[in-house]
Amino acid sequence: MSVESSCSGTLLTVLERMMNRWAVLACFLGVMLSVSCKTPVQEVPQIEGIAWELSGISDSEGNLIPPVQNAQVWFKLSEGRITGNAGANRFFGEYVLSGRTIRFSLTGSGMMMGTPELMAQEMRLLKVLGETVDYRIIDGELRLRNADQDVMVTMKRRVEPPLFSTVWKVTGVNNGKGGMTGLLTGSEITLEFTQDGAVSGSAGCNVFNGSYVLNGETIRFSSLATTRRMCFQPEGVMEQEAVFLQALEHSKSCNIKMGVLELRDESGGLQVKGVVK
Repeated sequence: MSVESSCSGTLLTVLERMMNRWAVLACFLGVMLSVSCKTPVQEVPQIEGIAWELSGISDSEGNLIPPVQNAQVWFKLSEGRITGNAGANRFFGEYVLSGRTIRFSLTGSGMMMGTPELMAQEMRLLKVLGETVDYRIIDGELRLRNADQDVMVTMKRRVEPPLFSTVWKVTGVNNGKGGMTGLLTGSEITLEFTQDGAVSGSAGCNVFNGSYVLNGETIRFSSLATTRRMCFQPEGVMEQEAVFLQALEHSKSCNIKMGVLELRDESGGLQVKGVVK
């Protein structure tokens, strides 16, 4: 073999190696450029499965105003269904969600009456929900917008009230016959729990107190005692008081959901229901 042919072969080998390296480098740069040039995918903020509480609503002139004080106004979206409380009444319906576009179709609500301010707010809320076309979440606040991109409603994540240091107003009591009944007009029953295991409140006529033990969602009441007043108005208030105290004794579990306190018996039957006073 000649020196010339040997050198030529060596030179070709070197050139091939250099070309291969350049090819690898070009491929690497091409991949990097293709990745860097892609438009970053923006995550759509999650709004489903969260309880949202009203923090602002537009008035007739389009100005955002705070909700009526102490109004329990919220909704939750899940699997195409919207459920919530508009203030005086529960409501429900359907929604279609695509990216940040959302459309509500409300199909029903209760027929209870509230104060004029509360009813006006409720009607306004249901109206603007029907006009909503998209949403944004800014600094944790949900903003629902209409077709003109005006913010009609603002909402914040609902934080469940603590069991302790909260005065609970009872809204329903098990009547001892397997059903729940509302309270007599003109009567009030309250519950208040302390962290050291004491429970007290108004049973409707008399003040009561006692003890409880809480372990997770399991609760046990004991040593319930009341003052010894007799009340005649509203009619039936003493019977209601006895039913309430009996319902407490039957309660074995405690749960707070959507701002509602529920005490249930061992079989899951609802015994006492209340909201923050």
